[in-house]
Amino acid sequence: MNSTQVFEKRKIAVAIGIDLAKDHCDVVAYNADNKICFSKANMPYPKLMEWLANTQPAVVLMESCKGCHVRARDIADLGHDTRLVKGADVKALRNVCQKNDIRDADYIARLLYVPGTKFVFVKNQRQQSLQFLQNEYKSFQELRIRVGNQIHAGLEEFGCPAPKSQQFVQSRMMAHLEKNAELIPEEPKSRRKTPRNPVGSRSFKLKVRETHGLFY
Repeated sequence: MNSTQVFEKRKIAVAIGIDLAKDHCDVVAYNADNKICFSKANMPYPKLMEWLANTQPAVVLMESCKGCHVRARDIADLGHDTRLVKGADVKALRNVCQKNDIRDADYIARLLYVPGTKFVFVKNQRQQSLQFLQNEYKSFQELRIRVGNQIHAGLEEFGCPAPKSQQFVQSRMMAHLEKNAELIPEEPKSRRKTPRNPVGSRSFKLKVRETHGLFY
């Protein structure tokens, strides 16, 4: 192998660390001699994809974060071995130096050589969609419970407590409000400039009705 071939070999990346941001990324690449052969800060994503398309297949590492799975799939389509690493592993590798994005890209690339590094599974589009729906459903359930608890607390303030059950909220809450309407006074017009009591106002009753129709 002559000097030219050695020089060209040193330019070939085998491990590429990418620190993702909203509209750009920072890239650090290591060659087979564990030396940095490429480093670029604030690289736009179109430029990144163009550079990776003209780079020999390598191990591309990114931190597991928002948007990482679609980036990993796009890079894998170019023939690279894409892997996701945990943010906690990147933080553990970071030394006392001041944090910045290009250094994080360096630490991400180095994790390929750290024994025992566990990589995050790259989800396909269907798996990612199912996870999104599951997370949204969980958030919806938590919101419904929180709103129900707020309604029960408001009713107890005016002496008309109600059973704390989903069945009551779904089927009997509106009748309970109508039955105890006299216990929830309207807000006097003369006091509208003062801070409102959200439970005693007419808007509270309207919000209860709207909430009931929205969640059940």
